Amino acid sequence: MIKKITLAMLLLVAVVSCKEDDDIVEVPVAPNEYAFERDDKQTVSYDGQLTRIDMHSQLKSYLSSASGNELEIGKLNSMFNHTEDRNDFTDGSVFDADYLNSSNKNIVGATASSVDYSDAVKISYDNMFSQVELNSNPSNEASNGVAGYMDRAEDDSKRILVDAYGFEYVQVLSKSIMGSMQMDQMINKYLTKEKLDGADNTENKEEKAYTAMEHYWDEAFGYASLSPMALGYTSKNDMSADEKAIYGRFWGEYIFSVDGSEAGKGIKNAIMNAFLTGRQAIVNKNYTLRDAQAKIIMKSMSKVCAIKAVNYLNKGKTNVLAAASTDKASAFHAISEAYGFIYALQFSNDSEGAPYFSKDEVDAMIVKLVNQDNGGLYDVSIETILSDLATKISAKFGFDPTKV
Repeated sequence: MIKKITLAMLLLVAVVSCKEDDDIVEVPVAPNEYAFERDDKQTVSYDGQLTRIDMHSQLKSYLSSASGNELEIGKLNSMFNHTEDRNDFTDGSVFDADYLNSSNKNIVGATASSVDYSDAVKISYDNMFSQVELNSNPSNEASNGVAGYMDRAEDDSKRILVDAYGFEYVQVLSKSIMGSMQMDQMINKYLTKEKLDGADNTENKEEKAYTAMEHYWDEAFGYASLSPMALGYTSKNDMSADEKAIYGRFWGEYIFSVDGSEAGKGIKNAIMNAFLTGRQAIVNKNYTLRDAQAKIIMKSMSKVCAIKAVNYLNKGKTNVLAAASTDKASAFHAISEAYGFIYALQFSNDSEGAPYFSKDEVDAMIVKLVNQDNGGLYDVSIETILSDLATKISAKFGFDPTKV
């Protein structure tokens, strides 16, 4: 199976000055591709992260089938809480079932690990799994107060399952997991100074070609879902089909998407350059530079999340009250994505160890968005709610909500 793309690279070190005592000051020059070698051996490894992302892909695929199939909470929970050698997965586009089923990795073990309410996050996902099972394969069209299907296309090729308030289960769940697993692991665990400083960077790990510190940084990069060659691409469509299947999903997709907006212009290269420079800084044991790059990634990834939340709020507002059912379904789909990205903001990091929005603040935004007492997305005042949330999020990050 394809798990990563191995690339040749050249490590360069620029000698820029000499002190009076003839000590050489070395400034690391990062490569253009995320590939590092030592003693003719590749030192980059993030297979575990790709495995969890593959599991997320399969979970999302199963959830996406809920509008036309009866889903089982047991299967959803098994995918989320996978245990080694249990047959929870089937073959997918970039992975084979045997590989995932034999893995000792799972989604639950890496979910919301940086917060003291991680159990509550996992319980909320389990509750949503229950609702998916209950409402899957509906015979009725969704309406105010009633879960059911909606069609985003006239020929029912884009049928979705939404809850009683109009929110599409798969989008809410998948974007939330992107925040609580992938982003949380990346910027609140592996890139933190505490985690990196606690790792050895003098000797390779036993039977490995890399140090513990190098590996932690690589694991963060793995969760970003970016191609090792992302600097050379202006769009995810510049990648080959095989590469895009691996790296054109989740954050790897949305980083490119945000980079194409005025509010996020340049953010893809900022993130990629920071990953490259920080990794080279670890090789050169320049930990001040390493920490500076980690801060860039923390703030930039948080901004990507915020811009996508606002982008989908804006998209949804366009047709949320439309008379045409397909337009309304597309609006509900977009707002459901916004819901997930808003939820993910509690796992953001302002580079000083605090989220841009606390759990309580995120909970308040979700309550306002769900609008439970007034019919959710069917409420005639929902446009005002969407605008208010877009303004609140963009103000916190300092970008124009109309430029996303």
